[in-house]
Amino acid sequence: MQYSLILFDFDGTLIDSDQMLKATFLQLYAIYRPTYHPRDEVFLSFSGPPLSETLPKEFPDVPFEEVYQKYLEISPKFYKKYVRLYPGAKELLLRLKQRHIFVGLITSKRRLATEMTLEMLKINNIFDVVITPDDVKKMKPAPESIFKVMNLLNISDKNSVLYVGDSQYDYLTSENAGVDFALVDWSPRKNSFANFAKFIVHDFASFEIDIHL
Repeated sequence: MQYSLILFDFDGTLIDSDQMLKATFLQLYAIYRPTYHPRDEVFLSFSGPPLSETLPKEFPDVPFEEVYQKYLEISPKFYKKYVRLYPGAKELLLRLKQRHIFVGLITSKRRLATEMTLEMLKINNIFDVVITPDDVKKMKPAPESIFKVMNLLNISDKNSVLYVGDSQYDYLTSENAGVDFALVDWSPRKNSFANFAKFIVHDFASFEIDIHL
C-alpha cells in the first residue's frame, strides 16, 4: 500500500510526555486541590484530550485562564526533564521524507507548546504541515484537522492518507475523516479499539513493514 500523506499524533505516539504531564499536574493539584491525590490511571488519561477539556474537568472551581497560565508557567521545566522522542521516531520521519511522502502532525497541544517541543527535540523542520487547536474550529475527534492538511497539500484521495496514533481520540478522528488508522502499541493506556485499526505499529524501526508500505 502506498500512502502519499502520513499523519502523526504527537503525545503518546511520537513523544513520551506522560511523566511531564504527571509532574505538572501534581504541582497544579498542590496549588488548587491540595487534598486530592489521584491514582496513576488518572494521569494517563491526560494524553489525548486538549487542555481546554482536561483543565476544566480537573479544576472546575478555578477559571480556565488562571489554571492554564499556571500550567504554562510550570510545565516548561518538566518538558526539558522528561519529554523524549520514542526510539526511531526521527529516523522514521526522515525516511518517509526521503521517499517523497508528506508527513503531517496533528496534536492537541497549543501552537506555542508544540513549537517549543518540536524545537527542543530538533524535529521542527521535518513536518510539511503542523495542526494544533489554534488552527481549527473543531479539534480531534472531529475530522477538520485531517481535512485541513489534505487541502493544504492538495490531496483529495482519502485512500492515500494514513493517520498514526495511540488513543481513542486518534482512532475516532481517522474514522470520522474516512482515512486508514495505524495504532502504535506502546501506549500504557488501555484501549478497546485495537481490532478496528488497519495496522498495528510495534516500533518505528519496523514501521514500513507493519503498515505494508
